[in-house]
Amino acid sequence: MFINPIKLSQYRAVAEVTAPYNIPILQGLDQAFRETNHIDVEWWENKTVEKMVIGNVRSTSVGDLVEDLSTGKFWLCDSFGWKQVNPDLD
Repeated sequence: MFINPIKLSQYRAVAEVTAPYNIPILQGLDQAFRETNHIDVEWWENKTVEKMVIGNVRSTSVGDLVEDLSTGKFWLCDSFGWKQVNPDLD
C-alpha cells in the first residue's frame, strides 16, 4: 500500500506493449506484466513489446506504472495484482 502520492514525473516510459482490445483490462495488464519480464528471453525481444529506451532495463515489478493508452488510466503494479491510481501530474 502506497501512502505517499504517486508523482508521474518520477516515472519514464520504457516500453509500449500491444494487447488485444477485446480482453478485460486486468487480463491485458497481466499480459503486459508477463511480456515485460525476463522469462524465456529478454523482455524487449517479445513480439508485442516495443522498447522505448536505449540499454538494458529491468523487468516490470511492484511500484511500476502502466498506462492504458486507450483510456489514459494508470495502473500501479501492486504486491498482488493491479491498483488503478491517479498520479499527480507535476
